[in-house]
Amino acid sequence: MVMSYENPNQFAHHNPEQTSSIEDDLTDNPARPYIEIRADDIRLGDVPCPPEWRESIDNHKPEEQIDLARKLIQNSIAENQKRVESVSQKPANTGMTICIPLAIRYETPETIERLMQQIIGASNGVENGVNVLIWANAKYKDHEELSSVEQEVSMSYKELRQQLQRLEQESDTVTISTAMDKIVPDEQFSMSQIRNNYMEAITGRLIDGELEEDHPIVWLDADTTRIRPNTLSAIQRHIKKDPYKFYHPDINYSLEWLEGKRPEEWDVNSKLLFIDEMAQREHKRVAVEKGFKILDRAYPDECGFSFSLYKFVNSGGLDTNDPIDESSRLLMRAGYAGCDVQWLDDDKRNQVGIEVSARRTYQEMSSLPPGIDLVPYKTFPYRPEYVLSSDQDSNPNISKRTLNPEATALFLLSKRRSGKAYTEADRAARKVTERMLANKVLNIEHASRKE
Repeated sequence: MVMSYENPNQFAHHNPEQTSSIEDDLTDNPARPYIEIRADDIRLGDVPCPPEWRESIDNHKPEEQIDLARKLIQNSIAENQKRVESVSQKPANTGMTICIPLAIRYETPETIERLMQQIIGASNGVENGVNVLIWANAKYKDHEELSSVEQEVSMSYKELRQQLQRLEQESDTVTISTAMDKIVPDEQFSMSQIRNNYMEAITGRLIDGELEEDHPIVWLDADTTRIRPNTLSAIQRHIKKDPYKFYHPDINYSLEWLEGKRPEEWDVNSKLLFIDEMAQREHKRVAVEKGFKILDRAYPDECGFSFSLYKFVNSGGLDTNDPIDESSRLLMRAGYAGCDVQWLDDDKRNQVGIEVSARRTYQEMSSLPPGIDLVPYKTFPYRPEYVLSSDQDSNPNISKRTLNPEATALFLLSKRRSGKAYTEADRAARKVTERMLANKVLNIEHASRKE
């Protein structure tokens, strides 16, 4: 059965009493590690579960609780798998699955078009093709809003699938599936849960024998703006060779809202962000060459995070206690300390890497309080002003506040990108910053400062 997009909430968490038909013997189940670990976590309260699950588990005898929890997890896998529907009659490709969470109320058709064209362009070298799983999601503020949100989502989901049907027809190497997650209130929204849901749907294909344990998984975000030609094939090659590691292509940031505009037409905040991004790219180039630390890699961004299905199954899934920080938490559950990721660095020979929109940073910069002129500006997720990228429009708003060019220039010139140590890579970044601040086309007034 596939989900009807007429009713995005048709699959709620099932009643625990509906588990009698599920097999007890997990001996030959390839997802056994996930089921066992997840069930034990739920039984012990280490990961959250629906209230009805908790009540039912607590009402059973201790010796019965683990069996019930296992059945609940198996049913959850089946329900998430049922949400998935292909956009055509083509069987889903088996070479790689690209998972994309989609905030369907905020992302535009133009954003989806750009993303899919990039995937199609980078899919040619992937053996057995790419299957793209777009996991649509939405939330509402209060119960009075739910009905209108459901209507909006239903229409948007139909339009999305029509667009994706057309795009799939343009490619011989990409198949596309979609799913519409349950619409939830603001306070229940969790990116970790969304990502775990779509990973359970893929795990269902493993159970059915459609996929192997070494099947490559790539997480991308909807605002991915560029995928270099060999990126997907490189990820597949590395995972097939060593499915016991986590991987990440080199990641840069784009200012795609400036496309088609001359530099003299850019707003000040965009100019300053552009300068910082060019300096960061130069720092990273030298740091990779010399073996210096790269602070931006202390946290492996979810966009580009790649691993085998084996790694997900044997980790017991995501830590859904934390609504965000999905990649770092998955690493921890897999037994890795810190950022233990193999980075696939971009260079002219390998043509490996991705770019994502810098819209979040731009919007946060434009909302800074007076006297704070930091580029890039990052709001930590524990702060009340933090805004999920899923709640941001695809196109940046007109700047609400213009940064002080002189103050920001001084900050950029003194910026350390290798931690406390001031390395050769930091000096290279500063040279780029100095050169671009002096560029007459950019026309940024600044005060230079000697180290």
